[in-house]
Amino acid sequence: MRRDKLHDKAAIRTWLADGDLDAVVDHARGGTAKRTVRLLMRPAFDPDPLVRGRALVALGRICALMAADGDREGVLEVLRRIRWWMNDESGALMWNGAEAMAEVIAAVPEMADEYGSILASHLWEEPFERGTRLGIARVGPLRPALFADVVDDLRRSLDHD
Repeated sequence: MRRDKLHDKAAIRTWLADGDLDAVVDHARGGTAKRTVRLLMRPAFDPDPLVRGRALVALGRICALMAADGDREGVLEVLRRIRWWMNDESGALMWNGAEAMAEVIAAVPEMADEYGSILASHLWEEPFERGTRLGIARVGPLRPALFADVVDDLRRSLDHD
């Protein structure tokens, strides 16, 4: 079992590096989506920004798969875990947590009403400002009204380093 997990970790990292997100999603279909989500957490912290970004996109796609299978609670668990990792107390600060949250919201739009405001609340919180802007840019076109209250703050934030 341990050997399979190590193989899966390596395979997922390779697929992400190669840009083969379909293989990552197929892995989630072939096993359990929740297990694949757990395996994606390491590449979500990868030093390579391309691998990190692809891990977040794959995370969103797998959450969409979970939602389609009726596992709304599993998607909520992923979002709660992301929020925990955005907390200093977690011990593993997820700097790209706002982007991860946005990918899940974009892939599972029914989470937007509950988590869109949570995403926007990080607009002035270090180190999440940049990722929150990117997250709003990712989700905003899908649900423009969701961020109507933060348009002025978003404009002002664009002058921030």
